[in-house]
Amino acid sequence: MSEKFTFITPFFEWHGIGFLDVILQAMNDAYQKNSALPSNTERFDSYQMHEKFSQNGELKCLERVVYLLPKNYQVIVGRSSRWKEFVSDEKQKNIRESIKRTATNYAETKEDLEKLVLYFNSTEDKNFPDYQWLKENWRHHQDLWHIMNEFSIGTQVAWYKDNSSIYKKSQKIEFVELEIEYAQLHDEYGTATALRDWLAEQHLNQHTYVNLWGAMTSFQIAFHYLSWASPRFKSAHLVKCINEKKSNVQERLTPIRIEQANKDLLVQLRADDLGQYGLSDQQEKTYRWLNKYRELGDNFTILLLGPRGIGKTKVVRDVYADKDGDVISVNCAQFQSNPGLARSELFGYEKGAFTGADEKKTGAFSEANNKTLFLDEIHHLDKATQSLLLTALQTDDEGFFAFTPLGNNNQEKVRFQLITASNQKIEQLAELILPDLLDRISQRTLEFSPLQSGVAIRGEFIHVWDKMEFKGVYNPIDEDKEFLSWLASEDRVFSGNYRDLQKIAILCADHHRCSDLLKNTSLVSYVESTWRQTIASRPKDVSIENFLDEHNKFSLKEITDEFKAKVVRAAELYNGDIKTAANMLGITPKNLIEIKRRVKD
Repeated sequence: MSEKFTFITPFFEWHGIGFLDVILQAMNDAYQKNSALPSNTERFDSYQMHEKFSQNGELKCLERVVYLLPKNYQVIVGRSSRWKEFVSDEKQKNIRESIKRTATNYAETKEDLEKLVLYFNSTEDKNFPDYQWLKENWRHHQDLWHIMNEFSIGTQVAWYKDNSSIYKKSQKIEFVELEIEYAQLHDEYGTATALRDWLAEQHLNQHTYVNLWGAMTSFQIAFHYLSWASPRFKSAHLVKCINEKKSNVQERLTPIRIEQANKDLLVQLRADDLGQYGLSDQQEKTYRWLNKYRELGDNFTILLLGPRGIGKTKVVRDVYADKDGDVISVNCAQFQSNPGLARSELFGYEKGAFTGADEKKTGAFSEANNKTLFLDEIHHLDKATQSLLLTALQTDDEGFFAFTPLGNNNQEKVRFQLITASNQKIEQLAELILPDLLDRISQRTLEFSPLQSGVAIRGEFIHVWDKMEFKGVYNPIDEDKEFLSWLASEDRVFSGNYRDLQKIAILCADHHRCSDLLKNTSLVSYVESTWRQTIASRPKDVSIENFLDEHNKFSLKEITDEFKAKVVRAAELYNGDIKTAANMLGITPKNLIEIKRRVKD
């Protein structure tokens, strides 16, 4: 095998450095079978890995190991709060059963363990002893591998350097002090910054594996973030080397499982300012991600997917406007009938660049410098503009976008957070956007779904109502229990997207301000009846469900023919010409014309 793997891991906060050799042996064995990400079903017995490594100490597939440490790690004391757990009868029983399987001399190691317990019971300093004490009082140092997590980081590293075969036989293990103190590691932004500074000097490839098992939460979030944001880190793999415990105490430390790390590490982490909105789980998750990305700070691209009116623009403004000033927002749907407008709106032009260019125009790219550029409904961009956009987003200067305004020969360079959005599903978007551009704008993809019924709707309606700032109008949720019940009911007449809630808020305000015209009509009656009229006036989607509802008197063939015909008509309208529409649908122009004729007028 020509390529060897590199293994990077933050220091093991919970499991201790003693498991590093065991994990490396398991990674080596898995990699030797297949030089790709280890299978999630791959399992290795911890004791067997330790025994195998102790006998050999050489890993043929390993290129390099980096063990990341906080600054001045040597002076960080052990976790004194755990000494009571350590000396408990249950903990001691488990440790004795474990060392019995691996101890060089079980009787002597058992005596040394008892000496360690006596140390805690006889000293006022309840910190775990340092490495010098261990060297003097523990006879078989290699037998400490599975309880090393109890000691200070400095003690762990010193012990490892003295007892690891791979460290003593080669130069493959590197201990790297990051520019961040241990006490600052709770700060995710600071951790990400320290890691990014270190990564700037590294050259990683697809054979690099970063372990998140046993690492502090800040490291997990920072590495996850950098896997999207840092060009130097994108080819690396995030993995977890998990030590699974079994109910059988005799086998409590078997087996190790190597699996790909979950990319959605923030799913269970809540942003401090989100609870007040009462969002659905899906929307709250999206808020969390965007808030975290804004906090960590970088300009990698984000693609938002979700139906019209779900609040994609709102969430971008909520998260980014308060930090970077106004979000520069461009709705690409305006370019459908005028593709030439797209280039001037995005990139600007010089005076005299074309007939009618009487003065210089600053495009959205320039306006968004050091801010946020939001391109909504990006699937409406024509292919020529997509090519220009792709060229602008590809630059050799990391973090900057380069473009040329129309009529100007000099490139401009700007830096901004680019967020795009579409109401198309990712499969449909792949048919409408150039592959390279789609890859470039979707370094991170977040999906929206409609609000669920119940408290999620209530919380979001309050947020919408407060944003609209109706003067002299009471909040209907506070005053009308019937309306609150209707709003949160399962059989409500609206889907629950953001625009729907805005329109319902306006109806509530009208009911309050125009009560003399509505006489004794209740709020719920007025809102629901008006809303049903709005629904009835909307054009229905071209869907199988609608066709079956409207055409139940026709044969299946007639329904199918008409549905196909409307699809090709929509494709032609969308693309502007028959040939492009036919290509999109995968049929010939002649077949498209034939199908289109089946539409009943």
